[in-house]
Amino acid sequence: MKVVELPKLPKVSDVAKATSVVMDVPLSEIYGDGRTQIFVRARWVISYIARRSLLKSYPVIGNCINRDHTTVLHGVRSLQKMIDGGDQKMSDIVNQVKQMVGIPGDEALLESIKRWEKRATAHTNPMLRSFASTIHRDILNSTEKSHEV
Repeated sequence: MKVVELPKLPKVSDVAKATSVVMDVPLSEIYGDGRTQIFVRARWVISYIARRSLLKSYPVIGNCINRDHTTVLHGVRSLQKMIDGGDQKMSDIVNQVKQMVGIPGDEALLESIKRWEKRATAHTNPMLRSFASTIHRDILNSTEKSHEV
């Protein structure tokens, strides 16, 4: 018996493929050693989406794009600063990639998680209720951080 349905989210590799298409960057360059601005920013987009929308850890993202976790952290922070600074082009790229791979907007994702938490916390198993509360808190914190100015 299934108690909760977790939202199905795309893989980091799916985000990489979509980023390759949207930014017109060869996938081999995304995974490669190139340090040209367009390649670096493509990696930032992948890292940003993987962290903010897919809730992947920095080491996991780094493994997916052949980078160290600190490089991923730098990329997420750098892209967040660009978006917060009003860089509409990068914001549009992020939104296009998210739409292409089927990642719901933050509000829709939070609403889905709230429904999931409500069903899970109604369950009699205290471990499941605790798990649901922890997941919801972490996702809510992550989403709120991505909107901080």
